[in-house]
Amino acid sequence: MNIKHYTNRKKGGKEQIYNTPDKLLSKAFEYFAWCEDNPWMKKELMRSGDRKGEIAEVPVSRPYTVAGMCVYCGISQSTFAQYSKDEAMKGAAEHITDIIRQNQLEGAIIGAYNSSFISHILAEGKEITSDNGYSPYVIEVVDQKTKENLETMINNLRQG
Repeated sequence: MNIKHYTNRKKGGKEQIYNTPDKLLSKAFEYFAWCEDNPWMKKELMRSGDRKGEIAEVPVSRPYTVAGMCVYCGISQSTFAQYSKDEAMKGAAEHITDIIRQNQLEGAIIGAYNSSFISHILAEGKEITSDNGYSPYVIEVVDQKTKENLETMINNLRQG
């Protein structure tokens, strides 16, 4: 994993200052490109073929996050929040936030990212509950039969 961007801000040093929207956007676009060029590597068990039973590293899309973008840019999240309030920087900050949200939402829709986790992020940390007041959760299963068995069990529990 390439983590050189974590050194963009030196320990104890001042934050990088972006005094124009173009500079902030340019650095954010660099971050988005870095995410695309540096996917996470997930270890998965091979289930068929010549490599059945082996562990393989599979590239997984790296989601864009405000926190990751701030680290890459060498600024704090509170500084980025201030850019959102600054009249000159507001448009750039909103555009960056929109790109990040679009990436997270589309990734959750196609199943690349955990939809429960992303919905929590997109709700900006608000407590997520179902209609009956319980926190929702997602159970991922490996096959259709297990899914059907779980759905039957849940329906039986709901019916009492």
